[in-house]
Amino acid sequence: MRYFLKKGYKKELILLSVVYLFSQGSLLFISGRWWDDWCLYNESFDALCQFGMELGRPSIIPIYLFTKLLPEPGYRWLTFIMFYMNMLFLYKILNNWLRLNSRDCFWICAIYGVVPTNDARILLSIFPYTVGLFFFMAGLSLFTDILHMEKVSVWKRVLSYFLFIIGFVLNSTLFFYVIVFIMIVMNIIHYRKVKRLVAFLDYLILPIAFYSVKTLFFTPYGEYEGYNEVSLNNLIKALTLIPRADWNVLHSTYINIKNTGIMVYAIGMSIILIGIIHHKNLFTVIRQKSKDNNILSKVTVYTNRFESFKTLVLGIIILSCGLFPYIVVRQKNMINTTGWVGRDSILVAWGVAMTVYAICSIVFRKPFSEVILIYLLICSCAFFGKYYLSYQQDYYRQIGFQYQLSLHEDELENMKNIVYMNSDKSLINCQHFYQLNGNAEEVFGDQTRFFIPGLDGLKYLSKEAQDSLNRFVTSGNYHMNDYDVNYKKIDAVIDYSCSISLA
Repeated sequence: MRYFLKKGYKKELILLSVVYLFSQGSLLFISGRWWDDWCLYNESFDALCQFGMELGRPSIIPIYLFTKLLPEPGYRWLTFIMFYMNMLFLYKILNNWLRLNSRDCFWICAIYGVVPTNDARILLSIFPYTVGLFFFMAGLSLFTDILHMEKVSVWKRVLSYFLFIIGFVLNSTLFFYVIVFIMIVMNIIHYRKVKRLVAFLDYLILPIAFYSVKTLFFTPYGEYEGYNEVSLNNLIKALTLIPRADWNVLHSTYINIKNTGIMVYAIGMSIILIGIIHHKNLFTVIRQKSKDNNILSKVTVYTNRFESFKTLVLGIIILSCGLFPYIVVRQKNMINTTGWVGRDSILVAWGVAMTVYAICSIVFRKPFSEVILIYLLICSCAFFGKYYLSYQQDYYRQIGFQYQLSLHEDELENMKNIVYMNSDKSLINCQHFYQLNGNAEEVFGDQTRFFIPGLDGLKYLSKEAQDSLNRFVTSGNYHMNDYDVNYKKIDAVIDYSCSISLA
């Protein structure tokens, strides 16, 4: 914040804040818990510790313990603040590293703040991802200060180490750290001094040292043995999948914008139409002669276009860095951008923002490119508004389910295996067994039942799934601690529906 006030960017700060508030403001008043959030609800300290250690990520233990000290919406308030700060960190990074002007920084950061992906940030179970990204961006922001200093104070250097190490709570930032390597190489080229590499050797060693310690002492085991395991073959295959993955994410972002609703779409198209009417020459590829044939103005045009191409190339590289660790693990050229599985898109916003902005700058003339960008901002804000309301809708559906269970409490009291059927159509519809078990525990006050989600869930009662069922019961995370794993009879089938309008 002081950076903006010190540099005189108050106008940009205000506009970015308004755009961000329209996009993420719902985080401040939405309530509820969804999907894996139920695994953390009423979880014992021992179960949490076992979960963190088996996952090979003990760092998440203090994070979740901290959230238990907050009121129910506290972690979402922090999520709102952290992503807001990430947007400001990015402004500083772009300004310090690439020396972009205030206009370029503003538009890239505005797009970054609203890129229609990663609505999963609303989840408590995703909060460690948010913490990791926040500290990583803070570390990167500080590093861009250090990058151009001849003499750096020890405390700044140590602080940057500290921020990066906490940032590695989000494991994928270990590869996203490639951006630091790129910054160092560009810095060496800029100053034409190879010896500057020596000054940054500690930053090159940092992620390697962290990964070595983590691999040596905190290898996933138990229920999570082999979790996110990386092999040489997977790395090589991921490299071949990345180009297509980049395209798929950009296309998915476009689809998310397109699906925001007919009203928003119509408003956006009206804005573009007005822009077309008022700006006849739309494309930068149409050359205009300068009235005074000023050579300097031509040089400026070509320089701006070169900077746009440079931004485009870096945007694609950064997008690839954000996707690569997830492509390695999933071994697919497509990652989801919405819902619980959309957590994989947490690092794509920066690359998408730079790529989209650069394409608009290259293809369209300045006034019309801004019309396109305003349209994108409006649709992106509508995307988050629609999705966050869908999360609220689903939580009300869960509360309705609890109410219906309470009406039939006597009939269900001694039942153990209950098949849950739900055909509601909505963007968010949580039906995992542990979420259903958690809802039941709220009503009955015990953990003796197993709510089976749909007919496909009957596989959990098979002999082949017996070991998994035993782990569900003994882990203490799935709200079925007192369930009899040897009981195989289906006691009831519940067909539940709750139609709630988003309007």
